[in-house]
Amino acid sequence: MIKFFQNKYFIPLLTAILLCQASFVLAVEDTAGTSGYVSLDEPLIVNIFSLNNVHFMQIKTDFQLKDTALAPLLERHMAAVKHSLLLLFSEKRFFEMKTIQGKLQLRKDALKAVQQVMLDKTGDTTVKNIFFTSLILQ
Repeated sequence: MIKFFQNKYFIPLLTAILLCQASFVLAVEDTAGTSGYVSLDEPLIVNIFSLNNVHFMQIKTDFQLKDTALAPLLERHMAAVKHSLLLLFSEKRFFEMKTIQGKLQLRKDALKAVQQVMLDKTGDTTVKNIFFTSLILQ
């Protein structure tokens, strides 16, 4: 038995077995969920202000849904969602958005705003998470 563990093929074989099991578990976890994503068809562009200048912020947003069956519901109310996000984004100041903390806070605020719109319109928050897939400040 000890001779088996000293075999030069033992470590690579053990590694291969563990990797196969890990990838199987990851695949099962990825497909077991029912959440899906809905993307905005185009980025949102707003003016934001600093002390003496006007800047532009462009954000491309994806929404992670609680359930893929809710996608038509979100798409039906996308105009209200965009309106809410435009108002939120335009309130921000340039100096806030230059920091990681500012962007993370904006993400939290955007999620709350979208969930509130969906709750008001449908009685369900619908969206589990929000992701900025592109964020440009100029």
